[in-house]
Amino acid sequence: MKNILFSAGLFLLVSGSVSALDCKRTIQVVSGKEIHVEITIHKDKLNGFARLAEFIPEGAEIKYAKTEGGTFDIQGKRLKFIWIALPQKEEFNISYTVNTENLKEGNYAIYGKFNYVDGDETKEVDIASSSFNVSPNNTASIAGMNSAAIPVSAAMPVSTAAVTKTAAPVASKATTSTTGSKVVYGLQLLTTKENLAADYFAKKYDVKQNVKVDVINGLNKYVVSGFKSSAEAIAYRDELAKKGCKDSFLVAYYNNQRVTMDDAKKLEGK
Repeated sequence: MKNILFSAGLFLLVSGSVSALDCKRTIQVVSGKEIHVEITIHKDKLNGFARLAEFIPEGAEIKYAKTEGGTFDIQGKRLKFIWIALPQKEEFNISYTVNTENLKEGNYAIYGKFNYVDGDETKEVDIASSSFNVSPNNTASIAGMNSAAIPVSAAMPVSTAAVTKTAAPVASKATTSTTGSKVVYGLQLLTTKENLAADYFAKKYDVKQNVKVDVINGLNKYVVSGFKSSAEAIAYRDELAKKGCKDSFLVAYYNNQRVTMDDAKKLEGK
């Protein structure tokens, strides 16, 4: 199986900005054939019409997308988001998943453009490209990489229980130790800069498991963790999708730190 690799880290961060507008893209390897893309848009006081277009490599496929307050349209390798009026809050997120199974070995890039109306003017911002590498032998390469990787920080502890049956508050942002050194899997439910209420996911999606918080690059990534296998986590992901939580995706931890799905498989000897 071909593997998607980044140089020297789990996440890449690139940005393009004009005036008060700032767009930041992060990419996370989900598995050997998928990457998850998140874009955080800080718009300050802008509130009118806007359009964002993302362009993926030829041969890759966009599996799903999500946006706040707008609509999206998938046309081949282009994913277009449209807002008649931008969300009221100053910062919001969009996300999508790309299947790379049909890409040949080599270096690839995702790039985008953000168009918006500022007063009587229409402006455009280029979102700098994010590069990744597809390799058949798990060998990381810096070829084609145009951005420094950002280390993961403040990873939250992972429960050793597979699934608990009682609702629990969102974990505080403190690091504690994990029993043992086995790979543990989780589902990332949401990324936001906001601190959500302890019962947010219980009320919205009937989540009865512990919800933990990974603080990465200033963003709160809410995770249900503690699954002993990826199959167990995927089964629960399917349950959540039936309850309306359709954008959760698989994450892995080793020794209390996030690792890529490819690294998780290596650590398990698969």
